[in-house]
Amino acid sequence: MELISTGTKLKNSLGLKNLKYVSFVRIIKSPHKILIVFYDSNRSDMPMTTSSIIRYSNQFSTRTFPFDHSGPLTPLLPLEEFKGDLRTAIVLTFDISGRYGNKNKQVNESTQRFETSQYFNEWVTLQDLTSPEAISSFTKRTRAERNHAVKAENRTAKLEGCIINDDGSVTFKFKTTATTPIYPKDNIFMKANPANNFALEYNGEKIYHMDIKILDFMKWLKETRPNYMEAQKISWKEIKDVIEVASIQLYSDMPSFHWQGSNWWLSQLDGSIYPTDIEPKVWNSPSLHGDSGNFLSKDLVGLIKGFKFWYNPMGKMLQKQMKEKELL
Repeated sequence: MELISTGTKLKNSLGLKNLKYVSFVRIIKSPHKILIVFYDSNRSDMPMTTSSIIRYSNQFSTRTFPFDHSGPLTPLLPLEEFKGDLRTAIVLTFDISGRYGNKNKQVNESTQRFETSQYFNEWVTLQDLTSPEAISSFTKRTRAERNHAVKAENRTAKLEGCIINDDGSVTFKFKTTATTPIYPKDNIFMKANPANNFALEYNGEKIYHMDIKILDFMKWLKETRPNYMEAQKISWKEIKDVIEVASIQLYSDMPSFHWQGSNWWLSQLDGSIYPTDIEPKVWNSPSLHGDSGNFLSKDLVGLIKGFKFWYNPMGKMLQKQMKEKELL
């Protein structure tokens, strides 16, 4: 059963259905949930890029443009790729054809500001985090080092188990090895404990744990396969269909995840299992992760990038858990 994404529905509601490229960002440092949608009515066949948005925003003062482009934003993504829940929110649309001195010819001017009666609550999907802009250049370098030293996560990580939570979400638990070859033999490995204010504790096993929580899993399962109880089977396809539309939350006890800021960035988007309000002050320097968003540590990058590898074992494990709980 193919579902129409929330972003596609919003694109149609905004009167932008006929434009090939429509993209969005969300302001992170804001007391309100604000989605900013960009399109180019003059060059509708040209993809949106971060640089084109910045050039457009430079033409406006912060009084007229809704954000300072140097501030933290979510990665720029096609609007159709947004698959979160809609409830109440403010949605702003901008026609960037104005940077050429042209007025909008293809889209009714009434769509310049659109306020829905719903808002975007859970904001992180697996698709969001596969964007190259979801990680910093620094993390890309360390991930490359890890690939060279211990291979990709589909070679080093293991699916440990899954938990069906009382709220209908499902948490899948993984473990992976530390990048030991790049460290001295006497290096002391640590891990961050969220139950102890993320304090660093001795990691003698040299193993890190990663959790992926799929929100509203049971609700989405009923949407994507209403007859799953009669079939008494959950396959990799059901897992795939749910993950493509559901919001997720993450955690890794690798120290860099919390202490280098990824946990804070995810917390701004309701995307952390153990959220934090402590903003990075050192690791957001230009020579490190910068201030444009670094949502994944290097272990989670490997897991997310190759996540299709895990669909089948996840389906088998979840099916077993559901039968034990008499949900199948």
